[in-house]
Amino acid sequence: MHNQINVNARTLSFGSQEHKQSKQRKRVSYRKRANKIDSKVNLFKESVQNGPFFICVVCHRSLYLRSVLLFTESRYDPTVSESITPIPSFDGNHYICKTCDKTLRKKKMPCQSVSNKLETFDLPDNLSSVYKLERVLVSKRLLFKKITIMSRGQTPKMKGNICNVPVEVNDTVTTLPRAPNNNGLVMVKLKRKLEYRGHVYFENVRPLFSCFS
Repeated sequence: MHNQINVNARTLSFGSQEHKQSKQRKRVSYRKRANKIDSKVNLFKESVQNGPFFICVVCHRSLYLRSVLLFTESRYDPTVSESITPIPSFDGNHYICKTCDKTLRKKKMPCQSVSNKLETFDLPDNLSSVYKLERVLVSKRLLFKKITIMSRGQTPKMKGNICNVPVEVNDTVTTLPRAPNNNGLVMVKLKRKLEYRGHVYFENVRPLFSCFS
């Protein structure tokens, strides 16, 4: 009986030691993972500390330093030189994003290149003071897209497909119920289709501007 009690005591003692060792291993593993996460966070902060101020000479996007390379024109074939429109960054140097660099090395024009009919222009002076719906009435194409807010970060994102509708501006001008010489306001509802009950915009517009812009 005495020997059996000693064996049970040894078993309990060994089990408690194994439990302590297991807890110690878990504690060490947690500290390693915590240190690894902290190092990753610090590495990320160092990579984005300059901000997205580095402009690609091909797509003209403003990116972080980790996403661009120092641009050297001699590295690329002369046949793709039309895709390059050098624009200096804040430090006076020229950079190219890694996506455009990979495509140019294949002697192809990047799909997001500004030279691929994606350039932007300054807004004309006669359109600087227009309302949103007035701008839609005189535009040649209407873009319908759904913008939602992400649950994390509260940043906007596009959801679903984009509907690109060509519009005849002359038809819009002749549809307005008032003559251009009658300077007043017209309540206009912009719909995807006339048979729809809902509307996208509902604002006051100026017929004089909509007819002569």
